[in-house]
Amino acid sequence: LVILARPAIGVFLAAFAPALVLWTLYMGYTNVVFAPPSTARGVSADSHGPPVFILLFDELDRGVLMPSGHVEAEFSNFRRLSGDSVVFTNSTSNYWKTCYSVTSLLTGRLLPRLDFQASDCFQEIGDFRETNLFSLLARRRQVRVYGQFMRYCFDPAFRCGGTAELQVRYPYLSLLQHYLPDEIRRPAGLTAILGYADHTYTLPVFNQFLSEIEPSRAPGTVSYLHVLLPHSPYVFDETGRVHRAPPRGRWKDKSEYVTLLRNYKRQVRFLDRLLGRFIAKLEAAGLYEKSI
Repeated sequence: LVILARPAIGVFLAAFAPALVLWTLYMGYTNVVFAPPSTARGVSADSHGPPVFILLFDELDRGVLMPSGHVEAEFSNFRRLSGDSVVFTNSTSNYWKTCYSVTSLLTGRLLPRLDFQASDCFQEIGDFRETNLFSLLARRRQVRVYGQFMRYCFDPAFRCGGTAELQVRYPYLSLLQHYLPDEIRRPAGLTAILGYADHTYTLPVFNQFLSEIEPSRAPGTVSYLHVLLPHSPYVFDETGRVHRAPPRGRWKDKSEYVTLLRNYKRQVRFLDRLLGRFIAKLEAAGLYEKSI
């Protein structure tokens, strides 16, 4: 109905229909169908060890979450988790870009150079596939990877549930991400339904990760989640609904700083809500006290 009410949008989609189909097939299957078959289900060594969960939240600022060295009360789930844990307040990323930081994190190395594509950092380390943390863990445990933006399924031993896998399962998401840009979503009134392009896969990836936490299958596994939250665009309110405030801006612009900070904090509170869902899932499965 929205498209019919705006003929220009319908014409645009009709004109690019062949490209939409081809791009969906390419994006959805390049990293999945043509990848080596997974051998993760055959891993049985350490099958009785405690489950390990690694959650990476992109662009989570320590100055907002814990400016005084302790998690602020408004982020109740982060506060609870920190109270049950050891918190390393001086642990920060090595680089200003996601791909650089993740590659350094998984290898324990600094990168040889910083002039390559932001989503292909892994290939810059010559022996990355043999020396990265996840591949080493996969020799003794089942490694489950749920990631956005980065090409995480580089090892056939991994069980993958990230963006590429969701593109195969829900190919229409690829269309929404790449061919319904924000410039079309906003005037068409679709942002409240679809969110913004950069976050097309954020909630689907998180929900996929959560759905596969099962008591009988958790022992001996390492589950890694990387979602683009609270990374910009800052479009979610505390409950996960898309709000109408400007999603982007310039932090160095004093006139925009206050609005950006308010929207960023909203998104952090939404992330705190997602963390609460994760904690609740572990408790319901009887895994909260048994997990690392």
